[in-house]
Amino acid sequence: MSRKKLFLSLFKKLSIERLVYIDSTIEEDNKIPSIQEMNNSINSSIVDNELYSSKYDYFIQIENYIEKHNLNYLTYFDDKYPQKLREIAQAPRLLYYKGNLDNVGNLSIAIVGTRKPSNYGIWAANKFSKELAFNGFCVISGMASGIDKYAHQGALESDGKTICVLGSSITKPYPKTNAKLMQSVIDSGGLVISEYSDLSPIIPANFAFRNRIVSGLSDGILIIEAGMKSGTLITADFGLEQGKNIFAVPGSIDSLSSIGTNNLIKQGAQLVTCVNDVLEAYGMDYGNAVTGSKDMSSLSEIERTIYGCIQSKGICTADMISIHTSLNIKDVTGILNILDIKSFINYDGHIASIKT
Repeated sequence: MSRKKLFLSLFKKLSIERLVYIDSTIEEDNKIPSIQEMNNSINSSIVDNELYSSKYDYFIQIENYIEKHNLNYLTYFDDKYPQKLREIAQAPRLLYYKGNLDNVGNLSIAIVGTRKPSNYGIWAANKFSKELAFNGFCVISGMASGIDKYAHQGALESDGKTICVLGSSITKPYPKTNAKLMQSVIDSGGLVISEYSDLSPIIPANFAFRNRIVSGLSDGILIIEAGMKSGTLITADFGLEQGKNIFAVPGSIDSLSSIGTNNLIKQGAQLVTCVNDVLEAYGMDYGNAVTGSKDMSSLSEIERTIYGCIQSKGICTADMISIHTSLNIKDVTGILNILDIKSFINYDGHIASIKT
């Protein structure tokens, strides 16, 4: 891991663009850049002694925290940083994680809802998370009480993958009652991720703010039970801003915990009563990947490689293909556009599927 990148990620008052440039001009990854090096690289004196000293002290604390708890971390400046998150507003600059980072490149659905679900809500969360995981979706949620918990559990029960995005640190999960479930996610090959360390206070605003990551990592958001002022609606708002598909499971018209969900449907969210309602939005059929048979003799070797990856998985994101083929993400997106033009696949700039 790069000490330089970790150090730079702590300068939240400096723009991403400036920090990326500083990172590119200082070659040694394990070297902490000096004030002079930082200011010289951007031709500015924006980093003063007080700011630098405070960040250096904080950096040492963060390094100790990471080492003490055997955590992995990822910065905005790392090649493995999820492309999906680079595209959102206020992208997190530093993420701590445990588990399999490859999951961020998979086709993913966020399943979120109230912390106090009805029996109907619990049933729906369990049903949809199981069936979507069975059909190859990675289930993303926030590991909160209620719908979040049942979404993670359902994915695990289906031997699927799930990602937990915490509003607290990984080492002090909230609520504490979900600590065992969180470990099960890690042990099953899933991923637990957070932008907060033990040095960050646990405050309500953090849980609302992390929802941009829940939606950002997903390819769609499924809302199950949300009241009029539910924090779940914040995730839906982030999803709309990010151009995600918004799905909602309808609830009883006399249920307070379904007012927000039913209103989303009125406003244009796709009504979902069975898993096929979600699958069809991604060109999929229940239990079957999208398939196609084409004469590939006209394709180059790299085009055949990427086409074969999509064919084997049924539906892919550019991130997923990049991870599985070890190809540069820019090369992957370029080839996807070519395959789309040649009518081998459907590609909307994010999701690729075989054209039938």
